[in-house]
Amino acid sequence: MKEMTWVGGANDVDFHKVSYEYDLNSNVLLEDDEVQLGHDIAYTRDQLDRIEEALSGTWSGSAILALTRQEDFGLSHTGGWETYQLDLNGDSNFSGTDELDETRTHSQVDEIVSRDLYSDQSSVLSPQHDAAHNLTDDGENFKYTYDGYSRLLFVDDRATQNPIAEFKYNGLGHRIAERRDNNGDGSLFGEPWTYFAYDENGTLLEVFDNDLAESNIFGASPGQWWEPNGPEQKKPAKPDEGGDPRPWSSPGEYSTVRPPNWGRMTYPPVWVGKDMTGNGVVDTSHFNHTNQDQDVVVVVDSSGDVLESVRYSSAGMPFGLPIGDVNSDGIRDSQDQVDLGNWVRNRDPHSARGDLNLDGVVDSADITILSTLVGTPAVDLELGRGELSSNCNRYGASGLPYDAEIGALYEIGVVYVSSATGEPLNAQADEDDKAGEGAEVTVGLPKPTPAAISRLKKLAKEARERWRKLRKRLKEAREGKGGGKPPTPEGQKEIVGDFLKRNDFGPGGTGPKPPKGPKPPKGPKQGGALEGKEEIVVKNPATGGDITDIDRVRGGTLWEVKTATNAMDHEAWVKKHILEKFKKIKEARKHIKGYENAPIGFEFEGGPLDADFRKAVQEAIDALKAANPAVDIKVDFN
Repeated sequence: MKEMTWVGGANDVDFHKVSYEYDLNSNVLLEDDEVQLGHDIAYTRDQLDRIEEALSGTWSGSAILALTRQEDFGLSHTGGWETYQLDLNGDSNFSGTDELDETRTHSQVDEIVSRDLYSDQSSVLSPQHDAAHNLTDDGENFKYTYDGYSRLLFVDDRATQNPIAEFKYNGLGHRIAERRDNNGDGSLFGEPWTYFAYDENGTLLEVFDNDLAESNIFGASPGQWWEPNGPEQKKPAKPDEGGDPRPWSSPGEYSTVRPPNWGRMTYPPVWVGKDMTGNGVVDTSHFNHTNQDQDVVVVVDSSGDVLESVRYSSAGMPFGLPIGDVNSDGIRDSQDQVDLGNWVRNRDPHSARGDLNLDGVVDSADITILSTLVGTPAVDLELGRGELSSNCNRYGASGLPYDAEIGALYEIGVVYVSSATGEPLNAQADEDDKAGEGAEVTVGLPKPTPAAISRLKKLAKEARERWRKLRKRLKEAREGKGGGKPPTPEGQKEIVGDFLKRNDFGPGGTGPKPPKGPKPPKGPKQGGALEGKEEIVVKNPATGGDITDIDRVRGGTLWEVKTATNAMDHEAWVKKHILEKFKKIKEARKHIKGYENAPIGFEFEGGPLDADFRKAVQEAIDALKAANPAVDIKVDFN
């Protein structure tokens, strides 16, 4: 592909246009960006076609001038970054703020053992890995905990030891839930869960919160057209069938051209809708535009107006560019107003960077739009390096979900790869291919048989139908259809919580389970032999009978998980589900090796509890603590 162009507006304005030059091995040597200022990139490669240097700035036709950024890689035979230099302001010096002049050492399996950030021993980081080669401590910001499949469970702040994020997975390895410390209080207690729904092929369909009050719905992948109000899908015309060889767009209709044999990539959704009230109706939506590598490079709204653009480093680090960022520095501020005013007065050449309404001219109308965006008093919008989006776009380089909050990471299945270091966190990524060339992934789960796949597809279809009926039921209840009073918010949460548990195929759910395959490979345990395990039945070794079950082991604590938010008889509920359950778990832990004195916890994940119900539960917990001073008893009111 020699040129990648996206056009929009009444006059087909090029709001994204990048030209490419290649070497004889078909490796990209130049990305000439004709819209964003200072984001042309010239690459130097070694004899193995690996990137050694990436210079960003303005391409003169023969060289990069007005340098803005520079990356230099010293690669080992296996592709590890033995040295890495990062210049963020184009002064060819690597000692400025957030810049690096780094020397690394690696283990025999290519784990980073040390990072001398300035190659002078003044700041040396010592990352730590477990026996399965998972990164457990990055030596700088975060600590990580995994389950026996090397799937990331918890991320903790390294300085405070407080949790930042928690993740859950189903039996197929899909991440189905997460929660984060949104209020910054150093705890996940009380933080809402966010859930992820997939189709039978593992494609993400929807992200929704704990009580369905808000959800994001993901539309078609590239190679399809998507009509948001249909949805009707059509096969796009190919260039050799009379179709336009360039990707093109107008509001509501999108087509793409997939480059053949471009290596490993995923395909982000073209359309993303947001239901902000939980009534099943899309309130806002945006469209993702990608380049030949399936990097999301432009996001537009349903009217065809550009919301933001993104550019990427050779290792996939995003550089967000909000609409109105006239000088392409990643910040929309008053300086952009000055630059746009000079642009109009000097009648400089046209570019969509200043043509905010895409009418084909840069004029006073664009100045008015920018004044509205910046506001009075001025309200800056800052993206830039490491920031992907301000419009709920979660897809970045190679079409992969991006997570800036926990260390600039890309999700490849259940594998996380850092765009800051080029290294995978967990052990399932192939590390042969570094410096932005992509990471191959082998998920360490048993491969299902054809019969198992068939059954899983059937189960997924049934679950989607039940999910559709649930949404319809809630919508009709809110609208007062069918007679009777609409359910209370607590009643809705109880309905949804019960549905999620019944339709969770994973070990924590009570829904139908996928067929059993071969036993998974054994891996090192985190925080104890049962850390991350769920639904553990404990038997009496003397009689062989069941004592009780442990819902979840997390942080060395034996947790009993409840979804109830209220009960008809508080006293009876507390007696059965708190007091009697505590006795059983206390007895059971005697027979769990390594957990004989483990803390016992009660976790409520169905949503906010009725005030009187919560008071009854807390009184029971206080009574247990008083009667059992030698036992560490915890309660988590989510």
